[in-house]
Amino acid sequence: MKKFCCFFLMIFLLESVAGECCTPSSPSPADGAEHISPSDVLLNWECTGGTAAETYDIYLGLSSPPPLAYTRIIDNEWAIMGLMSDTTYYWQIRSHCGGETQFGPIWSFSTGGLGIRVKKKANTLSLAFNPNPFNSSCAISISSGAKDLSRLVGIEIYNLQGKCVGAGSQPALNESRAGLEPAPTNGTCIWTPDKELGSGIYFVRAKIGEQTITKRVVYLK
Repeated sequence: MKKFCCFFLMIFLLESVAGECCTPSSPSPADGAEHISPSDVLLNWECTGGTAAETYDIYLGLSSPPPLAYTRIIDNEWAIMGLMSDTTYYWQIRSHCGGETQFGPIWSFSTGGLGIRVKKKANTLSLAFNPNPFNSSCAISISSGAKDLSRLVGIEIYNLQGKCVGAGSQPALNESRAGLEPAPTNGTCIWTPDKELGSGIYFVRAKIGEQTITKRVVYLK
């Protein structure tokens, strides 16, 4: 009788373990790593215990908990380019096993500097977004202490992999490409992301003369 009960107990325990999705672990860069090159970061992890994962979601951002950045990743690694220098990033992996999911811990790493020192100008440049986060379109407003935007070379929008997904140019953003359209107010444009773009963090870069500014905006599709 005891052998009979032990046999079914072992089956129950094995089925319980098999039904659980594996837990993401062993991150690379290691949790708390510093001086990571912002130009090329390879995220890598293992998934231990339970059922092997079919796909992964990657959460990545500047705050904890981080927002969802990439979905349905097949491999247990992902390359990211074009991160900001001297910045702390938080990331987390979610594994998918059939109808089950499992979150790993929240990890972090800090990027290093690029070794570039830019001389500050008297006239400051600023970017503002309305709304942020957004789910349809976003107004991008550019302002400068010089109050003259005629020298604005252009606006570019990049994803986390460093790929340009939107661009426009001044004066008055009268040339529009890839979803950037001019708005009635000088120095403002409307970004309506292409339907193929997914939810995530994007970086908007504007330049006036030798001054450049880059800020992030969150797109929630």
